Amino acid sequence: MSYVKSLVAGLIFFTFIIAWWPHYEPIYRYTNEISDATVDIYLAFSGHAGGAEDGWPISSVTYGQGIAIAPTYVLTAKHVVTPPDKMFLLGVPIPITSEKKEIFVLSRIADKHGYYQWISASVVWTAEKDDLAIIHLEKPVAHYWKGISEIDVYDKIYFVTSWGTHRGYLADGKVIGRGFCPFKAERDMGAFPIIKDDKEFCKDNLLVMDMIAMPGESGSAVLNRHGQIVAIVSIRWKYVVCVPVIEYKEIIENYAAYTE
Repeated sequence: MSYVKSLVAGLIFFTFIIAWWPHYEPIYRYTNEISDATVDIYLAFSGHAGGAEDGWPISSVTYGQGIAIAPTYVLTAKHVVTPPDKMFLLGVPIPITSEKKEIFVLSRIADKHGYYQWISASVVWTAEKDDLAIIHLEKPVAHYWKGISEIDVYDKIYFVTSWGTHRGYLADGKVIGRGFCPFKAERDMGAFPIIKDDKEFCKDNLLVMDMIAMPGESGSAVLNRHGQIVAIVSIRWKYVVCVPVIEYKEIIENYAAYTE
């Protein structure tokens, strides 16, 4: 009889584990650590629009995010740390020639006086075909996060949003699609514009999440329920569009191995 009871108890426990496992979300135990490893990135650049000789001078400061993967290395989106090559004036593309740029990282950990640390940074790696980059910090940050994994459609994901706070917190959602190719209007035909794919932004590997990103959240890390980095936020569209990182796992982990 005791054997039967033990067997029944074991089956009940096993059934509970099977039913509970898909809902297990250990990432919430690491919310503070992930937020501390997230940094704000500012890109200041100057140059000319419309041509270096006959154009007009421009200067701008843009803002994004990244996640420290080592004391002096941060993973982010390439467009967060790279000046744009064009601007649009009344819908017309105007080329931009950037002549000077500076990257500054703002740590999310304040010192004993309540001030946050500004750190100069430089780009050390960019993905040739994807919106990913790694920057090197002149000074180390106190917190960083490691772990790379893959992600697929309908998987539950989490990303660090900073809406309304400098500290940041985890928002959750799921991957609802793979591949992103928005429409663009070629010319207006009254009530029926001529539209086609905007091939500049068409990518088969981009992941679409059922979440909304706020301005300045490009470069934020997307993580799975175990807290592993699976993608980086790239495009703030109707939904969040992100770049999966699994293809670059070896490169990212090589930089993450530095402890300088």
